[in-house]
Amino acid sequence: MGANTETTKNVVLISDDSFAGYAMIMLCSLFENNNYPIKVFVLTDELSEENTELFITLSKKYNNSLEILHPGRILREVYGIDINDLPANRWNPIVYYKLTIPLILPREVGRCLFLDVDLIVNDQILELFNYKLEDHMVIAACDDNGWSRKHASRLGLPMGSYYINSGVMLCDVDKWRLMEQQDSVINTVKKNAPVLHNEQDVIALYFKNNITLLPIKWNMTTFYYRREPLIDPIFKDELSSSKKHPSIIHFCDHIKPWFSDCDHPFGYLYKKYYLKYCAVCDITPREFERFYGEHNTIQRFRYSIRLLLNRYNIRKDPYYLTLE
Repeated sequence: MGANTETTKNVVLISDDSFAGYAMIMLCSLFENNNYPIKVFVLTDELSEENTELFITLSKKYNNSLEILHPGRILREVYGIDINDLPANRWNPIVYYKLTIPLILPREVGRCLFLDVDLIVNDQILELFNYKLEDHMVIAACDDNGWSRKHASRLGLPMGSYYINSGVMLCDVDKWRLMEQQDSVINTVKKNAPVLHNEQDVIALYFKNNITLLPIKWNMTTFYYRREPLIDPIFKDELSSSKKHPSIIHFCDHIKPWFSDCDHPFGYLYKKYYLKYCAVCDITPREFERFYGEHNTIQRFRYSIRLLLNRYNIRKDPYYLTLE
């Protein structure tokens, strides 16, 4: 399957109760900017009745559909794997649920778009849903900032191998199922467990000859917005226009947009979709009061002053986030 022929576009996300609110804000941004049938699959093992109802309500408000799936059971019952035993570094082990996509999605789903919950869809993305995957390509995703070559080398992959950021992944599920018949992605986890840091390592190893790279506008991570961007030189020609007109904004640094001290240039968009989500689901909005880390009043004041000095180029911290 090359170009997409499915009328309904399939989106997969992972969430438990602790991330459900963020997931629904992401979905609200997707639905607001894309007016065609979308089927959402929420992969989870821990979702309250209240959050389940909110997911369903939000989808119905936009005339879309949603289904809750439980991949942890497949991992336990079919493969004898406890998700909590897998190496996840600083991430939640449920990121490994991405690997169950061909096993758990209904057979009629031929392709899907996986989206992390800490992002905002800032554009009409039908072009991404319909992106043509040539020949044996199974995954289309963006380069993982400036770390790709280092991680590919760490995993022993050949020169030129791709290491992607799995927060936005277009998956040809039909082709992935065919790969599973030859060798399961779970076997890759088992064989390489000692060297794995997270699910992105597994994806790089399993799909090493079946990945194609997308333009970076489809996954504009926080690292691209630094004064000194963390980016592979081959993508620098795309950087200026993609920073100012990102199709998908991925808030993947530590200071998320739901923290009061988030200084991301597009943090205001996150608040916009938060308020829209509250209005659609009849939820009373609250101010973003949580600060990243244990910052006291003096530390927050110093942080604010540093941001102000950077804004006027009096300081030039490399990690300062800017559209320039």
